[in-house]
Amino acid sequence: MKHQRVTAFFALWLFSILIAAPAFAGNDVEDQLKSDYLGKVLTLRHFYKGDILRFQFDGALVGVAEVGPWTVDGQVFVKSIEVRGRALHILGRRVCLVFDTKAKPYRDVLESLAESSAKDKDKLAEAFQKKTVEIQIDLASEHPDLNAARSAMNAVFLQPTQSIREIVPDFWRDYFDEIDGQPRSVRHSTEPVYFV
Repeated sequence: MKHQRVTAFFALWLFSILIAAPAFAGNDVEDQLKSDYLGKVLTLRHFYKGDILRFQFDGALVGVAEVGPWTVDGQVFVKSIEVRGRALHILGRRVCLVFDTKAKPYRDVLESLAESSAKDKDKLAEAFQKKTVEIQIDLASEHPDLNAARSAMNAVFLQPTQSIREIVPDFWRDYFDEIDGQPRSVRHSTEPVYFV
């Protein structure tokens, strides 16, 4: 009888470990994603407007969203990132960029307001702090590994080594060539040139 109880206890213990293993793996993935992305500014591959955005694991948008300017709808400061079932959930603040000739060319409006002497700077800063976006990225499996989660993130956001130059409208590319220290690209037209 005692032998049967020990065997039953051991079987139950082993079963509970096997059931809990994917959950522990999920926590490891989430912990690593937090280490990689939490508190960082990420650039969307497409500058979608909206408070809630949903993507498939390959970066395709689920539903419909308008595209906005890269200075307002292009970047997200990651406030939280979680793995829930087969989806990544990201809560972020939209980073609104302003041109600043004194510092670097474009910077977060909150940095600029912090240094400003404007009377209403606190109200303005509060308004920009509230510009949040919820992003859900559906994953291919219920218990994704770290490579699958990172691959999904890279499908929605630029990698740190990638330049925004490749995804901004054409008329911004010379500007980013200059910022990145690249020679200006010369565009060749196939249309005829007329002299007046």
